Amino acid sequence: MVSKKIRNRKKYTAAYSTVLTNTKTTASFSHIYVDAFAGAGKHKLKKTGEEVLGSPFNALDIKFPFHEYHLIDINPEKTSYLKEATKDKTNVFVYNNDCNKILLEKIIPSVEYSRYKRGLFFLDPYGIHLDWKVIKAAGQQKTIEIFLNFSIMDMNMNVLKKDKNKVTVDQKNGRKLQGRTYSEIPPTLQLAFN
Repeated sequence: MVSKKIRNRKKYTAAYSTVLTNTKTTASFSHIYVDAFAGAGKHKLKKTGEEVLGSPFNALDIKFPFHEYHLIDINPEKTSYLKEATKDKTNVFVYNNDCNKILLEKIIPSVEYSRYKRGLFFLDPYGIHLDWKVIKAAGQQKTIEIFLNFSIMDMNMNVLKKDKNKVTVDQKNGRKLQGRTYSEIPPTLQLAFN
């Protein structure tokens, strides 16, 4: 039984690629898929032990493929597996690095509006490792659609054990967000910390 999250990601990925592939304009869109916390591309379900394909391999198995696939993970064992499994695919790029660095320096700047490039980014961090600068930069491109999964359990376990009004956002998300305290964050972001 595939998890609901994986099933929904696969459906959305396929729909996104279908739309961009079939959009008729004077120039055709070039669209990329990015999984910033790709893992090994497969995992075992906790309840059954069944091994299932994760988002990277589901994205590679759609009717209308993306022009490029960028799979990032900081764990060398996981990226080694991804590299080996995708070695015959010239449009798949696997990075063993901090996704914040790769996204900000290499991938986001390449998704240019004027070149008809578009991107679908999955940002599903293991904990609180995503730099808010990534989200800001992606939004400023106006060419990138983001699927963002907040790890609320991790935030609750590691952040909210303290008095939340004395904890700065820097302490909550591990990154600098203008030094504001929790009570100064817009309510939509506060939901992620509750």
